[in-house]
Amino acid sequence: MAQDQGTQFEWCVLHTAYSRLTNPEVLSSTQLTTKEDAQTNWDKANSTVQNHAKNVIDKLAPSSPNESLKFYSSFQKMGSGSKSDIVFYKGGKIYQCSMKYGNSFQLSSSMIETNVTALTEIYKKIARGKGSKTDGNTLANIQAVINDVEAFFPNKYMTKEDVDSLIKHNPNAAALEERLIEIIGTKGKDGVGSVYDEFRCAFVEESITGKMTLKGKPLQIATHILTEKGVRPITKKLVHEFCAIVNPRFSKKKQGTFPKTRQLGKGVQGPKERIPASLQGVTQYNPVIRLDVKLG
Repeated sequence: MAQDQGTQFEWCVLHTAYSRLTNPEVLSSTQLTTKEDAQTNWDKANSTVQNHAKNVIDKLAPSSPNESLKFYSSFQKMGSGSKSDIVFYKGGKIYQCSMKYGNSFQLSSSMIETNVTALTEIYKKIARGKGSKTDGNTLANIQAVINDVEAFFPNKYMTKEDVDSLIKHNPNAAALEERLIEIIGTKGKDGVGSVYDEFRCAFVEESITGKMTLKGKPLQIATHILTEKGVRPITKKLVHEFCAIVNPRFSKKKQGTFPKTRQLGKGVQGPKERIPASLQGVTQYNPVIRLDVKLG
């Protein structure tokens, strides 16, 4: 299966940076492995994406030879679960970048449990500062949507067919998605400055940066967005731009293959459930909430 252009762009940026080093020995063993993978993926990439990667590195690269060496050799690819996809240093400053490409992209694609945790924490934070009856009604609606999302999705391993049956062929899923769009999407209720708007923007910011859920892993928190047009810090202004055009939807994501057993409940000491032999080794999927953005 061909890579999407966003993934291609990420690999092409890494390849462009590493390929400009005259002495690759300055790279760590992890970076050297990434360099090899980047070369492989560069060869498969669309030429337009390659050119965009070269152009953005040209714009970012320092003019000084010594500084450019530090710049190219600082690039690191982050792993799964990180909101920052690529990290690099320039002028003594660290850039922890979420990579985006084109006019349509995803701000995030996280498991239901991860989203429910973030939504709940944001709800609690906002609720502490609100006291009016109108605010109370709004917060009650937000909490009801969060609770219904959590209750709708089962805490179990699922096949592709399981997830499709749940979110594509179930009218209750469509109705719940509409309610979710009302509190965190472009069909949002009330206007700028409302409780809904505050909640929506807080969730969008968390979805991009991971400030709350990744607070113990600072390098994985995204501080910038890197696109084919350049790098931008994730500021309140940028978050509000995304808030005006973001839409959530239920989808699915591959999650490896079914193991022989799975842990029940939270923690590592709880009981285990044996997975049926017919499912062991089969690709499993998780329901997720995707936050889609389409630029004008």
